[in-house]
Amino acid sequence: MSLSYHQRTIADPSVQGIHLRKAVGAYELLASLNLQMQSSEEDEIYYLRIEAVRLFVKGQHGSEQFIGTLLPYDLRMLRTYGHSQRECVDLSLILQPTQVAAIEDIRDGGDLTFILKIRGQAYLNSDEQRAYDDITVHTPRSAWIMQLKNSGFMDVLLIEIPFPASELPEHLEAVQHYLEEAQRQYMNAAYTACVASCRTAIEDMGCQTYNTAKWHEEALKPLKGPSSNGGGKISDMDKNEREKALLGIIRHYAHLAHHGEGEGGVRNYTQIEARMILQMTSAAISAALNKG
Repeated sequence: MSLSYHQRTIADPSVQGIHLRKAVGAYELLASLNLQMQSSEEDEIYYLRIEAVRLFVKGQHGSEQFIGTLLPYDLRMLRTYGHSQRECVDLSLILQPTQVAAIEDIRDGGDLTFILKIRGQAYLNSDEQRAYDDITVHTPRSAWIMQLKNSGFMDVLLIEIPFPASELPEHLEAVQHYLEEAQRQYMNAAYTACVASCRTAIEDMGCQTYNTAKWHEEALKPLKGPSSNGGGKISDMDKNEREKALLGIIRHYAHLAHHGEGEGGVRNYTQIEARMILQMTSAAISAALNKG
């Protein structure tokens, strides 16, 4: 693992980690390329310039996929001296939210492996040669989740709920707890558990909003036809009744995750299904809170 000039090592590269931070309307992926420059004789000075780093990512399954090209903040020329020294080249890549979401799909609840393919030029006197090397950076699941949280991407992915910062009523604290638990389960690939927690959150919200444990039965009754709701039509439902029915439908969908297969439950929700129900649950509860 080295950047060389005709098999003569100029520098040994390493990367401590990959970092994600928020930009305006996008995200910036950062990496610091550490270069341990080797010593050389005074009459044999080598120069090195890092031009670009092609970045690939790989999840627990499947092959590596190209993300984009990390570019150095500056194209300064590095050189060797009579002693070894350490240099650092800061790299940056702008990512759209859809690209970060695609990385999450590749991760699928597990760890990530980034592959950095370094490309540059090495020089000795007037002669030059391409210099290249590959570095693999393993990023544990917990570390990447922290990157998503610190960059604010989790709010985009999961639709942030605008709870008040303080003085939360006790029943809303419980709803928030269930949603935070569902979020943690989703990020750790526990998709069925995530759906089950969404069901608990939406059920608790419905009980507190409509002051009855059977609110979901009342919510779905108009959808069963005139014979079930006293002759009313679905088209006659007002906005509040439709919002209540929507909460009931979300609970109805998520209810299967609350039971084992022997009781007719479902134990194999996918990532996409869990994301859908978590987003719907978050959005529905957020809308209900904004009304209040």
